[in-house]
Amino acid sequence: MKRKWLYAGVAVLGMIALVIFGYVLSKENQDTETKVTTESDNTDKIVYIPLEEVSEITGIENEKLIEVTDKDVIEKFSNTIPDLSSLIKKSIASKDVATKIFSVFIPKKDTLASTRNVMGTTEGFVRGKNGVLSYKSGIDISAANFVKVSSATNLATLGVQLIMEVQMNEIKSSLTSIEETVNKISEFQEREFTSRIKTLSSDVLEISKYSDEIMQDDEARSRKMESLDELKNESKQLLNQVNLNIKGVINENTEKYENYQNKTNEISQEQNVQNILINVLNEISKLTYFLGQGKTSADLSYEAYNSYQEEVTEINTAVKEWQEIQIERLNIDLKKGQRAKSGVEGLVSKVPSLIDEKWKYEKMDVSVLNEIKKQCSPIKSESKHQNELFDTDVTMIVKGGRLYYLNNSEE
Repeated sequence: MKRKWLYAGVAVLGMIALVIFGYVLSKENQDTETKVTTESDNTDKIVYIPLEEVSEITGIENEKLIEVTDKDVIEKFSNTIPDLSSLIKKSIASKDVATKIFSVFIPKKDTLASTRNVMGTTEGFVRGKNGVLSYKSGIDISAANFVKVSSATNLATLGVQLIMEVQMNEIKSSLTSIEETVNKISEFQEREFTSRIKTLSSDVLEISKYSDEIMQDDEARSRKMESLDELKNESKQLLNQVNLNIKGVINENTEKYENYQNKTNEISQEQNVQNILINVLNEISKLTYFLGQGKTSADLSYEAYNSYQEEVTEINTAVKEWQEIQIERLNIDLKKGQRAKSGVEGLVSKVPSLIDEKWKYEKMDVSVLNEIKKQCSPIKSESKHQNELFDTDVTMIVKGGRLYYLNNSEE
């Protein structure tokens, strides 16, 4: 009899254990489902971002405005922020375009990634006193101007796309101008050297062409950055050669004026090439930063450019000092555009110059005079300090029914 009661007790305990185990397992599954649901909701949730009507754009800000022209980016902007797109269309329809200017602020990607769902509240971003956006739940969208965003995920990539499209097109425009300048140097440079510069500029220009599809493909962007490293090395080699050429010219003996004039022209030609190459290296630095989407810091992206720009500044300072010595030695008057006669002419002019000093001088060629003045002008430091744009909020301006990016790329 006792044995039967023992068996019954064991059976009851077993059933209780099974019930408890089933409850715990069910609770874990429920928690997992809740977590997945929360994360899923967080991916596609609706948030609000600040929208401000602006009375006017300052002169400095107006210079920084760059129109967004890529159709894919504009379409994504309209789909992600449909209320703003509707507002633009309404302002155009009401012929109120000239007076309606709006600023819309897109938070940086890291800020968006830190958002969390709080059930039953309105979520979005507010601007602090310093203008930086911060995430907040339970905002009162009636107390200030806000615009609804259809997807937080799309908004996270939209800011990056806007930066990429605008900056890449700016780089492309600069490189196109550089390439036009390259065509003018073939008259005095060796054919092989000119060919290398042309190939360099055209290859960098090809990489600068924006494509929304490529910008979202990490592997494609990685290949472009590898190509950029090779082109950067080519730029450095060519710059080294030009810099050595300039040093060689100013270190040679200069006796006669004709020799000095030829050297001035030669330096001018070399400086033109030097300017092209340092500008190409600058655009390579920009591309390195933007293709990396901020993963490579701005300082590291510009490291090679700033180093070579410092060397270029030193060389051109040496040219300026060389010119000052030659001007004094050859008795050149830059203001009057004349120089003291030399050689046989100098001897012949000595007697008449005692009566009138004008016989001592002769007019200089205007083109040579301009080159001397150019080489004697103050040397400016052109080191670049790129702002970490991928670590800052994006400001967009809607004006005249068009979409603009406020470019704060350089300090």
